Amino acid sequence: MSQELSVSTIVAVAMVLAIGVPLLLYRWSKGAWFACYYLILPHHLPANWSQKPELDRPPDE
Repeated sequence: MSQELSVSTIVAVAMVLAIGVPLLLYRWSKGAWFACYYLILPHHLPANWSQKPELDRPPDE
């Protein structure tokens, strides 16, 4: 009952997963990255610039 998969089948599945998984997880991972970034650097949020007069421009300018 032990069947071996051919190399071409394994490569095809790996290629589909290599393209498909990032496409499926893109929005979640981008959102998680933004959440972590702005959790650590909240003064970089544009909505927080106007709270202090010296921050009328982006913080890194």
